Amino acid sequence: MDYVAVGYVIKPQGKKGEVRVLPLTDDPERFSRLNRVFCKVNGFHVLEIQSYRLIKDVVILKFKGFDSIEHAEKLKKLYLEIPVNERVKLPADHYFISELLGMEVKTKKGRPLGKIKEILSLPGNDVYVVDDGQREHLIPALKKVVMDVDETKKIMTIDPLPGLLEEQ
Repeated sequence: MDYVAVGYVIKPQGKKGEVRVLPLTDDPERFSRLNRVFCKVNGFHVLEIQSYRLIKDVVILKFKGFDSIEHAEKLKKLYLEIPVNERVKLPADHYFISELLGMEVKTKKGRPLGKIKEILSLPGNDVYVVDDGQREHLIPALKKVVMDVDETKKIMTIDPLPGLLEEQ
């Protein structure tokens, strides 16, 4: 079974076994709907969520059986994961970052531009950083630019805006 990270344990919170978690999801409230998460430490372990609260950008979680700061310390710097099939369902033409990273990008005329190596979340729209090994292209994640995303073949086809790609 494949898993996807939904949070990263920053450090213990208080002395009663709670942990501070950096959410790796656009919806931190998602943790309120989870009963359990998984973590990899000496194998794969199930952590049952006992309580949840949100403080600013951080999720505070309490797991069953973790009742002290010493218990919580064991989770520090671990990723909290869920099975891929339990991810939220996205609307059409929306993708998880993990689905796009590594995807090949080409123009509608077939010119290969490289692979998506990073996604920048900017106020106006996301921007795909596409690397061909020699240079990077910044491609805006706009419907008028992204023509097709083939998840099976891992290929994105774009129609670049005028001046977006410098001629080489």
